[in-house]
Amino acid sequence: MRNTAGGILVLTAPLCAQNLPPAKPRTTRILFLLDASGSMGAVWEGRPRMEVAKSLLAKMVDSLNTYPNLELGLRVYGHQYSREENNCQDSRLEVAFASKNAQAIKAKLQTLQPRGNTPITYSLLQSANDFPADKTARNVLILITDGLESCQGDPCATSLALQRKHIFLKPFVIGIGAEKEFGKQLECLGQYYNAADVKTFRSVLDNVITQTLQKTTVRVNLTDADGKPVESNVNMTFINSATGQPEYNYVHYRDAKGQPDVLDIDALQSYDLIINTVPPVRQADLKIKPGQANLLTYKTPQGTLRLQGPNMTPNPYGTVQAVVRAQGQEATVVALPFGSRQKLLGAIMKWKCLRCRALSGASQSNKVRKQW
Repeated sequence: MRNTAGGILVLTAPLCAQNLPPAKPRTTRILFLLDASGSMGAVWEGRPRMEVAKSLLAKMVDSLNTYPNLELGLRVYGHQYSREENNCQDSRLEVAFASKNAQAIKAKLQTLQPRGNTPITYSLLQSANDFPADKTARNVLILITDGLESCQGDPCATSLALQRKHIFLKPFVIGIGAEKEFGKQLECLGQYYNAADVKTFRSVLDNVITQTLQKTTVRVNLTDADGKPVESNVNMTFINSATGQPEYNYVHYRDAKGQPDVLDIDALQSYDLIINTVPPVRQADLKIKPGQANLLTYKTPQGTLRLQGPNMTPNPYGTVQAVVRAQGQEATVVALPFGSRQKLLGAIMKWKCLRCRALSGASQSNKVRKQW
């Protein structure tokens, strides 16, 4: 097995999840990317937006200072040059990653004043160099901004490219004091939250940290055609939606009580699930709730098709195969030689062959049909 740069466990061969050895604690690194452009000086419920952001962020890092296996960093943009100077490289890592560095971050926050542009794209690119070269870590980026890109960059494409390189996981984007239309232009960056008021900003920040640090589990319940949880021993693959690469690959298992096994999963990614039946079942964009025990249920009724060829010696037909197709489709799902057995997903299959005899071990609910 190996770990990706983003810190997500990849099993390179199917394993039963309950047999996995205990995972060693991984370091989580959270980079706060803070907007200090000129617009952050606007008044927000009686105080400048910048002052609200600095105050809540200071309290947040204080509360995180005792967490084990956690390192924080602070990058700021728009704070070194005035807006009139139109500097599109105004971005700097102000506090490098370290454990228990809340005091350093709070001291730096006190010095920041909103001044210049909003170079989000440039800042994202620079943040790629902020994270240490540690393939076992979980790299998390939290962008706090009240404005859109002002330097003609493409932050959405840049964010996706860095996710695909496993530089960081899917970013959190918190739009403060913003209208809903503003958020639609930032949703492509990552998981967007609209903090239109100070109270919401506080709760969103808490929620993001909770998602980042709390354990998330997933159980996949496979049922028969009647919805009974009996299906098992099926390989399943969780595909990273951003990269298209498998992140988790394991064989579904049930314990003595018939309960499906529990998989620890990093909920900061988006996943597609492939249940590797014949044919496979694919569920795009899994709805996984971070920090919770999730149960996903899918109907995957299976039957066993047993093929018995003509009992002729010598056999004038040579090797004879059955072609299995989904009902109403011409694409071949699998071609099987006679004398073989194959588990098939029920209720959708038909098979056809020429000058042969077949027997189906599938249940009636699977509706395997014979065509001569």
